Amino acid sequence: MKWGLVIAGLGDLQKPADQLSLSQNLSLGVTGLIWTRYGFVIIPKNYMVAAVNFSVFLTGMAQVGRILYHRQTRQEKNDQLAMI
Repeated sequence: MKWGLVIAGLGDLQKPADQLSLSQNLSLGVTGLIWTRYGFVIIPKNYMVAAVNFSVFLTGMAQVGRILYHRQTRQEKNDQLAMI
């Protein structure tokens, strides 16, 4: 079922960054990282759990990067317009 989160995250790559939630994607990334570690420390190791959660981490962090980049460039544009 968690692969659905990965698919949804990849689908969100088509959305404009200003329509994405920073807190939601940050939470997905952190949760994915925590559960990735869990997949490696349980006995027996569960590589499938680790793989899906690492994918959740990657998609969440990719979205966080997009959001922060968008906010930074928007702020720089506003600063440039204020100088004019």
